[in-house]
Amino acid sequence: MSLRSLVRALVRSELKLDQDQEDARGLESLAIDVFNSLSASGRSQRGPSEEAAVDDLIARHLLQGRRKDSRGLDRHLRFHGLRKRMQEQPVLRNSGSRCAVLQLLYSLRGRNDGESEPGFTKNGPHDVRRVPRFDMAASSMPLSEAAAPGPRAETEAVSAGLYVGRAGPPAQLSEGRLVRDLLFALQGVNSDCFTRANHGFETDSACILSRPAWMLSQRILELANLHLKLTACVNSILQVEGKRGKEELPGSLLGQALCEALRDQLREYYKTLALLMSKTASVGDEKSLNASSDLSLRRLWSWLQGPRSRLQLLASLTEACRGLMGGALASTVHGFGHVGDALAQEACMQILRRVVSPLLAMIRAWMTEGELQDPFGEFFVCADSSVPLDDLWKRMYSLEIEMVPSFLTLDLSRKILLTGKSVNFIRLCCPGQNWFQTDSRGFSPGSFLSLPSDPHEQDDLRPQAEDGSPLPGSMLLANLSKQVESAAEKMNKHLVKLMMDQYALMEHSLALRRFLLLGQGDFVESLMDGAQEELIRDAAKIHKHHLMGILDMALRQSNAQFCPSDVLARLGVKLLSPSSGECGWDIFLLDYAIDSPLHVVFTPAAMQKYDRAFQFLWKLRRVSHALASCWNQHMSLQRHLVSRSRLFSSAAATGMVGVPELRLEMRQTLHKCTCLRNEMHHFVQNIQSYVMCEVLETSWAQLQSGWQACTDLDQVILEHQRYLSRLEEGAFLAPGSEAVLSGLTALLGLALDFCGLQEQACAASFEAVEAMDEEQVSDEEGSAGFRRPRPAPYARSLAECRAQLGQLGDSFVVKLQVLLRALEEQPALRYLSSDLSFLLCSLDFNAYYEQKRKGPIDERVRLS
Repeated sequence: MSLRSLVRALVRSELKLDQDQEDARGLESLAIDVFNSLSASGRSQRGPSEEAAVDDLIARHLLQGRRKDSRGLDRHLRFHGLRKRMQEQPVLRNSGSRCAVLQLLYSLRGRNDGESEPGFTKNGPHDVRRVPRFDMAASSMPLSEAAAPGPRAETEAVSAGLYVGRAGPPAQLSEGRLVRDLLFALQGVNSDCFTRANHGFETDSACILSRPAWMLSQRILELANLHLKLTACVNSILQVEGKRGKEELPGSLLGQALCEALRDQLREYYKTLALLMSKTASVGDEKSLNASSDLSLRRLWSWLQGPRSRLQLLASLTEACRGLMGGALASTVHGFGHVGDALAQEACMQILRRVVSPLLAMIRAWMTEGELQDPFGEFFVCADSSVPLDDLWKRMYSLEIEMVPSFLTLDLSRKILLTGKSVNFIRLCCPGQNWFQTDSRGFSPGSFLSLPSDPHEQDDLRPQAEDGSPLPGSMLLANLSKQVESAAEKMNKHLVKLMMDQYALMEHSLALRRFLLLGQGDFVESLMDGAQEELIRDAAKIHKHHLMGILDMALRQSNAQFCPSDVLARLGVKLLSPSSGECGWDIFLLDYAIDSPLHVVFTPAAMQKYDRAFQFLWKLRRVSHALASCWNQHMSLQRHLVSRSRLFSSAAATGMVGVPELRLEMRQTLHKCTCLRNEMHHFVQNIQSYVMCEVLETSWAQLQSGWQACTDLDQVILEHQRYLSRLEEGAFLAPGSEAVLSGLTALLGLALDFCGLQEQACAASFEAVEAMDEEQVSDEEGSAGFRRPRPAPYARSLAECRAQLGQLGDSFVVKLQVLLRALEEQPALRYLSSDLSFLLCSLDFNAYYEQKRKGPIDERVRLS
């Protein structure tokens, strides 16, 4: 009985297997392989290198599986401990014996996750894993001699575990054939030795290789797998783009540019392979293939060092760019260029140049034509088509921060956004106007940006030094920011000039100051005189067309008639919705029509602020006008009393009842009116002077200087917003000034009430004088001796008016003291350079109200 028959008998008897079972045949084959490995240990000259190689295989297997065994110990560390103990055994001091034992242990290894048991599966036996032959003698001889065919070589290969499991003898392999098959694999083509699997190329199990040849082949196959990965990535993107016409699939212009750049980089790789293929013989010439010595395996490995590093870089770049698009993809490519390797930096800059070409084309189309040539949403400027044209400047276009490339700063990207908005604003909101200028310096849309494919001498991506030499890779995009800033400056200045000159922005702002902010004094006085009779009526009875006629008359009667016709045509009247108890003064507003493109500066929110300022200033001017009318009425009464002074003397001489009392009451009442009117006039004039001079004039001067320094429309809008903020703050209309505004409103209301009381007092005085005149005429006509007490009722009426005036004066003083305290507590002004201390000093320059607050007025404060 032979040894193999004995092994078969032992396997069947120990495992109790039938002869016909496929599992039995698989286990017999495995046992015979183990027996051959052990029996060949004595005659094969295995050395320390073979032992170390098998040791590495076992360690790698332990690291791939579970790190801890059933007792919780580290399997890898435990193996090394047992390995040291095995070296100390006297029986295993020979490296060949230890190598055989380790090879046996590796053949009997367990199964990791996803790995089948060696030699046996659920469906039956299969090929056992091939263990490389670790033969120092074979490693030192040439590859062709080590793999030379013959019975002895085949026997040693099988006994060493190089080939196990397949029927038939091992394949004969020469070095030339191996090099040729490796070159095929590097091109992605299957061959006899290497076949393409799901995860890359694998070595055919029928090929017998020495350990150095096997390890070198695996390294070369890594390069082939990198090539497969790159070509698969490129083809997948291009296949998606090819199906776009039929299905809604995501795409990327920058992704396509990246694929083209990768193809360009692979051309050098293909050139190297073509050169190497020319050094090998043809496929059919087997003798020439075996005798060829121009390209050995080691020489092939040396040739592939340069392409290997480049393909590793490209593979890492492709993996990092997976799933990215737009500016994020360009930022990733730009980041890979920041390396110390000059060759890698140059390759990344070449790829970046191709990748950013679509992005630069988008930038140029946006900055010169105002068009978003972005079919896949990769540009960092996005548009909202649902926004109406009136909100184009504010809401239609926005910046996508995630899509801004890393080589563009946020400030530069905002300039790009602003320039494109300016172009679109001119195109859509300024009909008939060109969005570019052509001057002596050749400023035109085509000279904004020069792109790689444009017929211009400059190049965004290749700035040159003064001597004509290219700048280093770190300065790759340095020229782009200069071109963008230059284009943005020219376009934005053109838009600002267009708004100021063609559309008379400054002129319309001056018109708003003259009419809505009541800066045209003669027009305001004429309008108040004409509209007074109409505005004192009930608010529900006011008609807009009547007020339009009064407005037109006021324009013709004042210097406002010399304003441009376009300005006068825009001026109109606007009436608020009336409420119960309101009169025409409360709902009257002046209106100024705003159209495109002025609406971007004079927005509806800005016009509402103008309306609020007009209401406050209109009430202030109304009170001032009413106090002036009271003074005129008082002067008329005083002149009338002087002309009728003899009447009082003759009435007293004739014994008319109540004349002295009437005269005294008239003097006291009119004196009270004069004092209170002067006090209110002082207050109103100081408030009006502060608002018109300290606030309006100062703000207007700052607006003019600010607009002269503006370089883009955003700055123009911002300066106008600051102008309105200064107006609101100075007129106490801003948030936080509610206490001051309510105090001012209450005091102005008291002033209007005083005007009504003085009108009553003056009317009673006129009636009293007329009654006394009639009495004297009746006496002269023959009714002497009859005395009627006519002056007494007028004296009582004047006494009641004087009492009401006293109460109103006390209330005015109390509320003015409250206003002064509110002004003292008002925080510092944010937008105005002046403060409120001058206004406080003007209102109480001699500490009159301060003394009254500390005096008997406190008692009246408690009573009120």
